[in-house]
Amino acid sequence: MPGCDNKASESTRADGNGTTETTAQDPSTAVPKASDVDAALAYADARAAADGLSRHTFAQGLMGTQVVISVYADDAALAQRASGAAFDEMRRLESVMSDYPQSYPDSEVLLLARAAHEQPGEPRPVSDDLWPVLVRAKAVHTATDGAFDITARPYTGLWRISRERRELPPPAALAEHAPLVGMHHLVLDEANQTAYLDAPGAWLDLGGIAKGYIADRALDVLRDHGVSIAEVRAGGDMALGDPPPGLPGWPVNVPDFPRTGAGENAEGLAFYHANGGCSVSGDAYRFVEIDGVRYSHVIDPRTGLGVVGSRYCCVRGPSAFATDAAATAGCILDGGAFDAALLALGEIEGPLTGWRFQGAAQADTQADPPE
Repeated sequence: MPGCDNKASESTRADGNGTTETTAQDPSTAVPKASDVDAALAYADARAAADGLSRHTFAQGLMGTQVVISVYADDAALAQRASGAAFDEMRRLESVMSDYPQSYPDSEVLLLARAAHEQPGEPRPVSDDLWPVLVRAKAVHTATDGAFDITARPYTGLWRISRERRELPPPAALAEHAPLVGMHHLVLDEANQTAYLDAPGAWLDLGGIAKGYIADRALDVLRDHGVSIAEVRAGGDMALGDPPPGLPGWPVNVPDFPRTGAGENAEGLAFYHANGGCSVSGDAYRFVEIDGVRYSHVIDPRTGLGVVGSRYCCVRGPSAFATDAAATAGCILDGGAFDAALLALGEIEGPLTGWRFQGAAQADTQADPPE
């Protein structure tokens, strides 16, 4: 084609051990749809070669999920150093915010819960790592009218058992735990950056907000190393840097999110996004059927039970920190309340765009059409 360089280019893919895979790509095609992630990145790889850049991808298991870092750099050693430092930072932050005593018995989150037993009402200094997460969690709780609540950890423990046993928690157990749940139990002193839980047995679960925050921090580390064309994916939370060469952003494809068509012609949600965040929450793979009813792994803190029915939510915004909690709340809130929450949350950090889908509650029925 006139005006196009038809010379084949090479792209490089590396695993956590630095193993690389090189493939030839033809740069003459048009920008692919975001729904075709492989084609989109191959397109970017071909254009990156002209600038002496290659794509490098690394993966590690962190925060109960597979974390994948993809970067474009002109030096494979730099890419590996930067990604290694980003993984180290994520692991360090996980050790601060984990609520799993088996993994991190002395995490800052667990020390807060322990202090509620040993020193009730005694404020504890909060680190600069944890503080912004607690403050944001309070704001999200208000904006979602209580649908997002990090104090629901007592319910989380019950629901994890219920999912394993495939039976609902006993009403007596829910009633016993209910007094321990409520954001009023988390008392923050912004002037002194201290916090405490005012009820022995109260416990925090940052699973619906910490991944986005930690992914953003990892992206900051990559930028500090001079790698700005980068993507950090922590499960359903994505922190996105500068766009890959030739693309308007990083391709985000959510094939399980029904949007248009049906059967073989069905299309999921897909778009490009850069220098911001995106979060997807839903029960495509993490749900349980009890007595013919489908329950999500996402807990409604107002009931102590998993959200009923098939629900998906995707939120795009200025950071993964901003989108993580919003997407979690979107799996709990109904349409109008979700729209109101997005507007309120957008005033905290910046505009948010959200999509949600709600299917049928009965496990053996077809999902409702997308909204």
